[in-house]
Amino acid sequence: MAAFSLSKFVWVLFYILNPFVKAQNCQSNENVGSVICTNLASLADLSKEMKPEWKDVTIVNNIGDTFFVREHEAKYLNVIEKLDLSGAGNIIASDHGFKDLRSLQSLNISGTQWSILKISYFNPRSTLQFLDASHNQFNMIERSSLDTLTNLRSLNLSHNHLETLQQNTFQALQQLEYLNLNNNLLKTISLGEVTKLEHLTINDNLIEVIPSNSFSKLGQLKVLSIASNPLRKIEDRAFQGLSNLKALNLSRNSIESLTSNIFVGFTRVKLTQLDLSQNNIVSFSGQPFQHLSLLQNLNLSGNSLKTLDSTSFSGLRSLRKLYLCDNNIETIGENTFSSLLSLDTIELTGNSLITLNKNVFAESMPRLRKLLLNKNNLKTLAYNTFSGLSSIDYLSLGHNSHDKLDSRMFTPLKKLKKLHLGNNYIEEIPADVLEGFNDLTELLIDHNKLSFLPEVNATFPYLKKISIEGNPWQCPCLDWIVGFLEARRIEYQRNNGYYDGRKPLCVVTPIKACVRDLKITQEYGISDIYDKMVGSNENEDEE
Repeated sequence: MAAFSLSKFVWVLFYILNPFVKAQNCQSNENVGSVICTNLASLADLSKEMKPEWKDVTIVNNIGDTFFVREHEAKYLNVIEKLDLSGAGNIIASDHGFKDLRSLQSLNISGTQWSILKISYFNPRSTLQFLDASHNQFNMIERSSLDTLTNLRSLNLSHNHLETLQQNTFQALQQLEYLNLNNNLLKTISLGEVTKLEHLTINDNLIEVIPSNSFSKLGQLKVLSIASNPLRKIEDRAFQGLSNLKALNLSRNSIESLTSNIFVGFTRVKLTQLDLSQNNIVSFSGQPFQHLSLLQNLNLSGNSLKTLDSTSFSGLRSLRKLYLCDNNIETIGENTFSSLLSLDTIELTGNSLITLNKNVFAESMPRLRKLLLNKNNLKTLAYNTFSGLSSIDYLSLGHNSHDKLDSRMFTPLKKLKKLHLGNNYIEEIPADVLEGFNDLTELLIDHNKLSFLPEVNATFPYLKKISIEGNPWQCPCLDWIVGFLEARRIEYQRNNGYYDGRKPLCVVTPIKACVRDLKITQEYGISDIYDKMVGSNENEDEE
């Protein structure tokens, strides 16, 4: 499919970029079995060019041309299975429409200025399975206009001007599986019965409210997306009847709260993905997720949540991934995550956390492997914060306000592979902390206040990447670190503003040996000297 699309794109692009091409001809690409015809004014012209082996035809005209679809001598048109008129120009059709194309399975009339569909355009029980009518001028679709398309499986009506849909507009489409209504002007959802519909997208419309039982007759629906609307309210039982739904996208709306009965009826539904990101959710009213016992992925990033407590995620016993990035979360109460024993990922990046309660996590969360707490205001964590997280292999505490590390905090993390501590205020990493990181593959300690690392017995046999830039290293200490890394072929960043040539910027001291005593380095003012050096370099760069 990729090779076919690329080949056709090359042909189409050639004729779009060459508006003075006037030769009327059809070029066959035998490798992909398709034909591209240019400068044809109508299906009648195509009929004159047609050959019996042409089943996939694309017509490309100059921008602004008109293409006529009307009754004519239809030599060989009945063999066409796929017809792409999206580059043919503005289409004018008689009532006869496409009746001469008796084998047609796929029709693309995207961007052809069509504004109406008529039942007369297609034969009764038409063979058409795929219809792309996007980027046109439709402001309504009459139910009767679709009555002959009983074999249609995919319908794209995106980027039109649809304001309303008649009740049961698509009821005659007994085989319809995919319906795209994105980028229209729809204010309400009223589809009625579409027995086999599996994928429905209604993004970028004007929907403000989803009433109760809006989708009760779409029992086969698996994917539903209602994103980027001014949606502010979801009534109780709005999604009841969606017994086969697997993915629900409600992102980029204006939802402010979730009530306890929104997802009633989902207890046994295999809904695995729920996207509520980029809304205005401030709080939860009751326990909105209590009916989503089979949900696996929940995205609440980009909202306005401030507080989480032990009831926030009640009922999510199968949840594996929880995304809470870029909220305003300041407080996470005790046992907030304690019931989420299937979790393998928690992302809390970009919030306003100052500390974490020691009982935030369960005594044992055996499946949790990824925990992101970066870009908060964390300064101190209780030594037993991670005591029940023995399976963690990726922990990010970067971009916070940590100035000290307690070795006891990392003791339970026996399987840790990636540790991010960059962009904090850490002045010293205790030897016993590093000794416990023998299995690390990635360690980020850049942009802290480190002037030395302790000597340790650990050999870090699996370490592949480390970041050390942006620290006020003493030159002898930095030489020792670089020698250690290069001897083990461990990758570390070199090419940024904190490096002078091949060697990182460091602080020259009167002592040629690495001083591993924080009190002495503080008295000497290593960090202040470094800050002045960096500031001086930045001023020179600006000049």
